[in-house]
Amino acid sequence: MKTFTMTTLVVALSLLTASAAVAGDRVLEILVVNMTPDAEVTDASRRCFQHILRKIRDEYTHTTRMGESALLREIGRSDPREFMDWPSDALEPLRRRQDPPWLDAVALVDCRPEARRVDVLVVSPARGMARMRLRGVELDRARAQWIAERILEHGWVGFTP
Repeated sequence: MKTFTMTTLVVALSLLTASAAVAGDRVLEILVVNMTPDAEVTDASRRCFQHILRKIRDEYTHTTRMGESALLREIGRSDPREFMDWPSDALEPLRRRQDPPWLDAVALVDCRPEARRVDVLVVSPARGMARMRLRGVELDRARAQWIAERILEHGWVGFTP
């Protein structure tokens, strides 16, 4: 009985301390860009973006952050206002980088709580695009987490370790 109890304890402890990773396993590499125009960034919009970013980082991801101006330079565009209409190949320069981290997914987020609106564009590893436009909604922490979950849901589409 003592041996059985000790064996059960060892197995239970190993299950509690075991990593979820397996050979060949890797996290989703995702770039998250705050697309709220610099002139319109407020404390509330920063908090909204940070809540979304934090939720994405808490999941099984390696998250890189970039600002709107840096993104525009990198992809050779000058006007961010129409980002929701960009084709997926507009973001290809980001995905073809020679230096790590290589990106699986890209999420562009324009969060404006005062205007009760958020726009999100996600390009998945399968090169599919998801667009989300919410209007007339309260953008509190719970809604920001819900938005982050939708970003991740699409960000994993077509992912292969």
